[in-house]
Amino acid sequence: MSCEIITANGRQKQVIKLMNQTCTCGKFQEIRISCSHAIVACMSHSIDYEQFVSDYYKLDRTIQCYAYTFQPLGHPDYWPAADGLPLVPDISRTRKKERLRSSRIRNEMDWRMGHNKKTCMSKESSR
Repeated sequence: MSCEIITANGRQKQVIKLMNQTCTCGKFQEIRISCSHAIVACMSHSIDYEQFVSDYYKLDRTIQCYAYTFQPLGHPDYWPAADGLPLVPDISRTRKKERLRSSRIRNEMDWRMGHNKKTCMSKESSR
């Protein structure tokens, strides 16, 4: 069964093939959960979309994952000796000791005239 879904903004058209579990957005086949387009296609044909969710995401699989007991590691003094050569870090790839740059994306609110840390009005109201 193949369906075409046009998004709300009307600019994109997605083709969903429910039997192949594919969608042109790529999410359906990539993460194995019904994407929003597949859910709409299922709803329009009165099909339960949960049947297209991979077993990987089901509760039984999660319970199986945590069924085993984990043995905690003891103190490093009691660990067995390592076989082979010791690991040595690559000096050329280590980070320099400097102030990290902010990865924050600035917008127009950051560039308002006369607004900075010292003149921030929200600081005074929170005190």
